[in-house]
Amino acid sequence: MDQETKTAEPIKAPAKPKLTKVFDMLEESCRVYAQNFKKFIEIYLRGLVGFIPFVIALCLVVAAMAMNINTNNLLIKGIIIGIMLLSILWAIYYGVRMRAAMVLLIKNDYNSAKESFLESKKYFWGYIWVSLVVTVIIGLWSILFIIPGIIFMAYYMLVNYTFFMEDFKGHMALRRSKELVKGYWWEVLGRLAFIGAAAMIINMIMSFPMTFMVQGGIAYSIYSFFINIIWALLAPIIIIYTYYIFRDLLKIKGESKLEKKPTKKRNIIDAVLVAVVALIFIFIMIISMIYASEKQTTTDNSNYNLDYSSFDASSFDASLGTSTPINDNTLAPVPNASSSLQ
Repeated sequence: MDQETKTAEPIKAPAKPKLTKVFDMLEESCRVYAQNFKKFIEIYLRGLVGFIPFVIALCLVVAAMAMNINTNNLLIKGIIIGIMLLSILWAIYYGVRMRAAMVLLIKNDYNSAKESFLESKKYFWGYIWVSLVVTVIIGLWSILFIIPGIIFMAYYMLVNYTFFMEDFKGHMALRRSKELVKGYWWEVLGRLAFIGAAAMIINMIMSFPMTFMVQGGIAYSIYSFFINIIWALLAPIIIIYTYYIFRDLLKIKGESKLEKKPTKKRNIIDAVLVAVVALIFIFIMIISMIYASEKQTTTDNSNYNLDYSSFDASSFDASLGTSTPINDNTLAPVPNASSSLQ
């Protein structure tokens, strides 16, 4: 009995799962944003509450200057600086919570803007820390070499979602983001470049009328404010769009085996890195302020230093209309008062 010889067919590797197409992802982002537009606006309004103390402090300063109150007094100046600093920190606090609440709204399936904003309070310090670490790392790579900066920017672009959605803390949020992007770096970079190019084109179109306006004028300032409002309204689309990249990669990669929290050693390294960069930044700012102050002083002093070497007395006399020498012969005789009476 003849045995049939069967040739073994080569085993094909499973096809690499693909991310959602760019235009489909953008269309879905716009549709979801339109459906939940009021909830995102509510989050904006809750975040803007934090700017009220700053506006009040600014109005008080303007009022003090209008009433000719001596703001150069050391005590008054200290009080003004303290109030302004506290109001700015309060505005930053609410601004960070506003950004966090938008991601939490997505996490909570767009249920409640109020609950998402209230929930953002417990994430504040952790979110600040993760943002500082990722900013320092990407910033250092970008300063040293541009290409590594772009590489790590793509690897760490999902940090917000690994922090809020999967509860990874500190440096582990960065490692989880890199784990998700690994193997899909080009796809992620392409989607990032697409939304960046789209934003650039929109900005160019909106900014074109400003070329016909006087910079610093009323129309220029009003239109600039209008553009900022438009960008604030478009920002949630980018947040949702980035979330869909995270969603696709999470479906493909599955749950992570990484620890949720970094080790104490890793936290110390990150803390030292952030502190060193902060000190360098402060040092550069102080040097820049000193240089600017000295340059301004030099400019002011030069305005008072007159050059008398080129002073021409004859031209000065000519400018007064007395360039012609005056002698006794040119003097007209003064009529005798008694003769004129006769």
